Amino acid sequence: MILAGKIIDKQLSERLIYQYSILAPNGQILSPAYVMGGGGSAKNFVNTPYEVGADVLVATSNPRGHAPYFILGGMQDPSDQQRINIQVPEVSGATVASVNEGDYAVRLGNAVLMLTANGNCVSAGLNINQQLSGGVFRVSQGGLAENQLLNAQSTIDTLINYISVLNIKIAALSQAVNTSATAVQAAYTAAAAAATAAGDLVLAQQLAQSSADNVAAVAALNATAPLPDAATMNTSLLNSVNPHISVP
Repeated sequence: MILAGKIIDKQLSERLIYQYSILAPNGQILSPAYVMGGGGSAKNFVNTPYEVGADVLVATSNPRGHAPYFILGGMQDPSDQQRINIQVPEVSGATVASVNEGDYAVRLGNAVLMLTANGNCVSAGLNINQQLSGGVFRVSQGGLAENQLLNAQSTIDTLINYISVLNIKIAALSQAVNTSATAVQAAYTAAAAAATAAGDLVLAQQLAQSSADNVAAVAALNATAPLPDAATMNTSLLNSVNPHISVP
């Protein structure tokens, strides 16, 4: 026998299984009623939750309509049926906020899983978690999944460490150049003077040009903007991280 009614109460039994009380249109209380789950083991099942106020179809194996009762499914509210009849435009990248009658949709509060002819949508009020016990989480387009997703925080940490080492090396090289610049300049000046005294004006001119090039190179090095420190780069990189995506 199949009956219709509205859930008016939901309680946990001693076995920690929900028992429902359902009010039939004739005023009869159908209780206890249990949810008919799909599947047959702990690894394979489909659970459909029901709350107080839901209109449901109830079955009983007792021809007199006595307990126990089993909830076969819920009946959609007319206002819900009107809402899911809205046609969603097939716009690439558009946010899908409505459900069509032709879509397969599962909704629990603010969480919605929807399979449509135009694509699949998952939305949630707070978090979306993809949990894998092993294997690979693969996202493909046209059968191809060429790009791998970096672990952002680990990549940033590695990059910052490398920048820190580069800064130390460059600072040491700059210091060495500035320290030796005076001695190099003095050597060029002495060599040019000796060449002039020896009458080798060509060599003296070449040494003078080398001296000028050395002065210009050191001046150009010191005129460059200082390198940002690793902490500044770290702050800049972290400011560009999307806080709503977490990769283990």
